[in-house]
Amino acid sequence: MTETARRLSESTLRERIGLRGPPDEVRRLADTFDAMLDRLRRVFDAQRRFIANASHELRTPLAVNRTVLEVSLEEPAASEDLKALARALLGTNARYERLIGGLLPLAQSEQELTVRRPVDLEQVVRTVLEQIDPRSRKRPVTLHQDLRPALVEGDPLFLERCVVNLVENAIKYNVRGGHV
Repeated sequence: MTETARRLSESTLRERIGLRGPPDEVRRLADTFDAMLDRLRRVFDAQRRFIANASHELRTPLAVNRTVLEVSLEEPAASEDLKALARALLGTNARYERLIGGLLPLAQSEQELTVRRPVDLEQVVRTVLEQIDPRSRKRPVTLHQDLRPALVEGDPLFLERCVVNLVENAIKYNVRGGHV
């Protein structure tokens, strides 16, 4: 029973102790453990279904955004400012499409990253800082950059999302005229 409990992980939640024998305390404990595994498996399955469904549902509005932006770039009467904005928004839209596209494999891979490769965190932070305008917030703050190459291993898209969250929170919860 102990060996089975040690061996179990999220990816092996279908395995059970299945202890046979008299209905004593040890058997009741094993049955309780098996019942708990059934509940955990149902929760993990529901979570995976939700992520897959949300990923699918979010793709449609992003595809519509992409189409509208691409059409605006082809419009001969569009100003250069409008075209520059459309190109910037296309880049942001593409990043969100990749992020959402990454959710489905994450859901299917039992919550483990499927992409692990060397990533220069400096470049990730630079990309994020290009997307964020701290002056457009209710509490404008100043962003200071002191970036150096920093090689890490992971999924570039999820690392970018992590940095976006950190920087956005540093701005959002800062004081007016503060520094990040």
